[in-house]
Amino acid sequence: SPPCVIVDNNWEIVYIHGRTGKYLEHAQGEPNLRVSEMAREGLRHVLSAALRRAGESKEQVRENGVQVRTNGDFAWVNLRVEPLHRPPLKDCHMIVFEETQAPEQKTGGKQAIQNESARLPDDEQARRIVTLERELENLREDYRSTVEELETTNEELKSSNEELYSSNEELQSTNEELESSREELESLNEELSTVNNELHNKITETEEAYGKITEVLNNTGIAIVFLDNELNVRRFTNEANRLINLIDKDVGRPIEHISHNLEYDRLIQNIRQVLKHLSPVEEEIRTRDGHWYRMRIMAHRTGKNIIEGVVLTFINIDPQKQAQNEMEKLGEKTAQSPSDQKDQ
Repeated sequence: SPPCVIVDNNWEIVYIHGRTGKYLEHAQGEPNLRVSEMAREGLRHVLSAALRRAGESKEQVRENGVQVRTNGDFAWVNLRVEPLHRPPLKDCHMIVFEETQAPEQKTGGKQAIQNESARLPDDEQARRIVTLERELENLREDYRSTVEELETTNEELKSSNEELYSSNEELQSTNEELESSREELESLNEELSTVNNELHNKITETEEAYGKITEVLNNTGIAIVFLDNELNVRRFTNEANRLINLIDKDVGRPIEHISHNLEYDRLIQNIRQVLKHLSPVEEEIRTRDGHWYRMRIMAHRTGKNIIEGVVLTFINIDPQKQAQNEMEKLGEKTAQSPSDQKDQ
């Protein structure tokens, strides 16, 4: 059986039968199984045209007497392209190469050819005319195939150019968006920098105001302790250290974890009561070293009337207590004086 190959709908070889080296060869470079690229000189365009016609008509196409250049020589082949319709080879084509004899060719000038033709029998002249017409038709097919391939290549290039143009527009649009985003980020960064400076100034002002308030409170000589809603120490005056054992590191600690110097065991209970009912508590209490204070516990309200914890104030009342004691002693002496006079 003659050599043949089977190609898929992309003209790529999927099966080879027999020796096809006279008609097909691998080109240099990357491997390529496309049969139109592997076809030898003289066969390529004829084969492409035959495959195209067979694909369009779905019928067998024959090309007889095709001259193929093989390794510096020439071979003649009858080409047959047959569409395949049954699975699994549906939409494939079988290409059959039938080797044939080369027609006889005479050499010489135009006059010699005419003389030779005049001496040939009528049937030989007819065969020669048929051969020349076939070669002319093959050349026409080669030309048409080349034109079609060039048109296809041109369309592909045009499509690629449109895709590149579209990609370029997309890249340009993306670049514009990135530039716009960069400008927005720069603007936002400037705004954040401005806000940060304002916050820094506010913090500085707040710290200065807090320092002044603390200084004023310390100068009053009144013991003051500020607690938050969880009864954690927020701040305190220096005088408070004499009543409650507070240090700077105690800020943020629960007041119930800190010892005090008061002869008073209801401090935490009263603080919780004030925070719950918002009613102030005021009592006179005594320290373990004998000093007297008027203690007042009240809810701490903000300017917007929001409860932010509790405030404890302790005012020293030793002079008042001392005066009270002296008045009591004086009263006792005054009460005893009449009886003493009677006894005398």
